[in-house]
Amino acid sequence: MAHKATNKSFKTTKIFLDLTNEGRNLTLICKGEWTICQLEFVVDQLEHINKKNFFQIIIDTSQINILDISGAWLLSQYQQKLNARLLNENKKFSQLFSLIQNLKKNRSLNKTNNFSLTSILEDVGKSLFSFYKQSCHLLDFLGHIFVSLGRSIRQPKTFKWRAFLYHVEHVGIHALPIIGLTTLLIGIVLAYMGAIQLRKFGAEIYTLDLVAISILREIAIILTAVMIAGRSGSAFTAQIGTMKMNEEIDALTAMGIRPMRSLILPRIAAMVFVLPLVTFYADIMGLIGGGLMASLYLDTPLSQIVSHFQLAISKWHFWTGLIKAPLFGFVIGMISCYHGLSVQHNAESIGQHTTRSVVESIFLVIILDAFFAVFYGELGI
Repeated sequence: MAHKATNKSFKTTKIFLDLTNEGRNLTLICKGEWTICQLEFVVDQLEHINKKNFFQIIIDTSQINILDISGAWLLSQYQQKLNARLLNENKKFSQLFSLIQNLKKNRSLNKTNNFSLTSILEDVGKSLFSFYKQSCHLLDFLGHIFVSLGRSIRQPKTFKWRAFLYHVEHVGIHALPIIGLTTLLIGIVLAYMGAIQLRKFGAEIYTLDLVAISILREIAIILTAVMIAGRSGSAFTAQIGTMKMNEEIDALTAMGIRPMRSLILPRIAAMVFVLPLVTFYADIMGLIGGGLMASLYLDTPLSQIVSHFQLAISKWHFWTGLIKAPLFGFVIGMISCYHGLSVQHNAESIGQHTTRSVVESIFLVIILDAFFAVFYGELGI
């Protein structure tokens, strides 16, 4: 069956686009002035062309009166996007189209093969500038948190206690099984490996000292922070990001509800409150795991294990790990909520910011832990 030819014109200021459709073949006839000042009028029409509906697309440039490099670049881009054939009967523009093609080839080669010092410095500069921008935004976000916290302290009734308790349950209580199992197994592994190494020197008795000090000072708090960041921090980012994508945060603001007070502050407060308690629980489970392995592998009586732990553990071994927990909880909560509010209006952005929130939270926790290790070392603790 023969298809009738149809004509459709899009008229804009100084620009005409004629679309001639014959069956599954589409001819795009470009007319008028294709300059940088006029291109905004034609982009919308080009965007509405769906190449899946046509077998072949031809771009006819013979009726273009004036063409600059911006217009030639736009035609080249849409030729590639629509997989179209460029029909250039106007010979005076052929040199300009050749220039655009050469520029695109050189750009492609530079992307794939250019490992010069200039490109490396450019990448480093972009990374540093991005880091600087994010640091400024984080400081601004931190200021908003402290302002909201001050208002909540002056007016405790405005604090969302129900949301706070909800997040305490989900961040803390629901995380106890996985954190307890992880620290229990780490305590077992640490005691087993320590006993093997110390047996070479006849010092197996110090296995419990190794387990107690390492669990209380470093391992329990680090494992807890990493697990909370991966489990609850990512959930905070995804929840807030989804609300922003669905414009629920804008709706709350329009109703006079401050998102900082209703969404951010309860989550951060729950993190700060829960992390020390969960760290204490992780300490106990890690010591139980180490004591269990010492009892089975070293045939140490339970009473001797308990008494040895009492001698090995000083108050500072306990507090040095626990003091770090509220700060780690604050950092994880702040980073998670910040990235949730930074989500753009697309699903891909949620995944990107969720990943970034977990990575940056763990990275900052490790940096802070290293700082505390040096600080405690200088104090002789």
